[in-house]
Amino acid sequence: MKHNYAPSLLLGFLLLLLAPAAFAQLKVGDNPGTINKASVLELESGHQGLLLPRIADTTLSPSIPRLTG
Repeated sequence: MKHNYAPSLLLGFLLLLLAPAAFAQLKVGDNPGTINKASVLELESGHQGLLLPRIADTTLSPSIPRLTG
């Protein structure tokens, strides 16, 4: 019986190529040369900020299927 190892080898090769991206850091700000080693994303600005959107819990509830039992 012949085994096809090509998909497994391709997947392993792709994972090896993408592994360094898992340890990447990103800094957005005035001085991108200095970054805190413990941060994954560092934002630096004297006059701007980051505003994350808020969504109400009621907007998510129709998309969650209810279990009946």
